[in-house]
Amino acid sequence: KILNTNKHFNSIKILWQLLLVAFIVSLIPIVTVSFYSHPNYDDYNFSANLHQCIKSGGSIFEALDIIFQEIKDCYFNWQGNFSAIFMFQIQPGIISQNAYFINTLLMLSTLIFGEYSLFNRLYKSFFKDKKDEMLLLFFLITIIKIQLVPYPFDSFYWYNGAVYYTFFYGITLMLLSLMIELLTTSDRKIDFKLICTALLAFFVSGSSFTNTLPILIILITICIYAFNSNKNSRYKILFISIIFLIGFIIAFVAPGNSARQSFFEKTGAINSVFLSLKHAFSWLLTWIKNPCNLLVWIFLCPAIYSLAKSSKFKFKHPIIFIIFAFGLFACQWTPPLYAMGGISGGRQLNVFFYSHYWFMLSILFYIFGYLSRKSSSVIPARSFSFIKTKAIAVFLVFAILFIIVARGQGMLSLVTAKSIVNGEVQEYHTEMNSMISQLEVEPQEVVYVDRIKTVPSFFGEPDIQGHSIYWVNTAYAQYFGHGAVIAK
Repeated sequence: KILNTNKHFNSIKILWQLLLVAFIVSLIPIVTVSFYSHPNYDDYNFSANLHQCIKSGGSIFEALDIIFQEIKDCYFNWQGNFSAIFMFQIQPGIISQNAYFINTLLMLSTLIFGEYSLFNRLYKSFFKDKKDEMLLLFFLITIIKIQLVPYPFDSFYWYNGAVYYTFFYGITLMLLSLMIELLTTSDRKIDFKLICTALLAFFVSGSSFTNTLPILIILITICIYAFNSNKNSRYKILFISIIFLIGFIIAFVAPGNSARQSFFEKTGAINSVFLSLKHAFSWLLTWIKNPCNLLVWIFLCPAIYSLAKSSKFKFKHPIIFIIFAFGLFACQWTPPLYAMGGISGGRQLNVFFYSHYWFMLSILFYIFGYLSRKSSSVIPARSFSFIKTKAIAVFLVFAILFIIVARGQGMLSLVTAKSIVNGEVQEYHTEMNSMISQLEVEPQEVVYVDRIKTVPSFFGEPDIQGHSIYWVNTAYAQYFGHGAVIAK
């Protein structure tokens, strides 16, 4: 019998409190280096007109006109993701290069709060007596997501790439938490929260199709369940789903999507689906085999088992659930494979990395739940009791092993701390400020800038070429008001 004593709960509570301290400490170097970061690539491309408006002292109405004109131009000529285009233009650097650190704070806070909101809603709706286990899951999984993100530059230090994927990923988790709240409450009133949820749904619907396609499937599934179960909130859920669908269709039918797709080799719808399944399975195996991830899942198994065993779910159809969950996970790959024949770099892969933890959590939860319902002898509870009752000792062993393994895999806190200590990030900042000073002059026909020699692995190198026709050169020129910008 799994121990259900105060000692057990105190042990789990101490565990997540230790993780909370580790979490806060681990964020210090990650946030510190953000004060040395600068706009890059599409940050300049999408915000050039708005920057010039602010620089010339334009009014708020002129700024809004520029923003909506850019959304309109992109909708008809490049892409239909209207919410994303809006966000692209308001990168923090348009006010000052020194304000760009806000990007990192925004992405981290959105990711963390998104994860917390969903864990918290699951706790309140389904696991009211398992607060400590849920907090343990939240802190450890969020830590690992931040520390081992494949491309930290694309998630935390490059606004345009991060806002399109990491930001909207976090916002989407918030939307899902609100939908679960609607599903599990019986209130039929139309209140302020419902209106906010509808607005959030429409906002999310205008993000990347990598984000919106799986959410559309989830919303349809929730709707079907709500009506089959005759839930009091079913019409509220239907209303939110319709709002989301309207936004999704608006983004999907944009003429700009076809215009952009013409630059890439067409994959085909059916082939895109098969490739999605293949890529999803391949990356899933890669991440599962990661030693750090294996340690995390071993460490979390007792908490997941405890949640599954005590839940009211029946776990009758494990095969169907696994197939559905994997299909939902894999469908994230389909839009970029169909539209571009491949994924959109590290910024998109990061979101797949984040979401695979929810996939693994749901699969382990369902499997443990199914086995616990079949027979108590299938997974002897005693095998988990030891870990729970010896929680602190297990945590220390886990922490030591994790740090040893993670050091060789580029744990973000260690990489950023090392860059601060050896002065690398400060040198990058100095070189970038020198280059920016060469650009922040009166408008000229041609401006020549120095190349950046020192670039930390978690930052991106300004891709300014030795000729003016390259799109990055053009973006810099337009942003700073010059005829052309060329690297020396």
